[in-house]
Amino acid sequence: MKTQNFKNHRQIVPGHAISFFIISPLCIVLASINIFREQNLTSLLFLLISILLLLAFLYMRTFALKVQDRAI
Repeated sequence: MKTQNFKNHRQIVPGHAISFFIISPLCIVLASINIFREQNLTSLLFLLISILLLLAFLYMRTFALKVQDRAI
């Protein structure tokens, strides 16, 4: 069996990378712009949901890495 290291177990999932690195920050920027233009409750709610989704992506990734470290 090969020894496990970062090079032979690294994997980039395109769907996760696109949603995490492009769509989530874009939603936060657009929501911030919308708050300054309209200043209503819907704009604030959109910003809060965008931040919540970004945090959820971050925690999902870190929790999976912690479980993987424990399994190894």
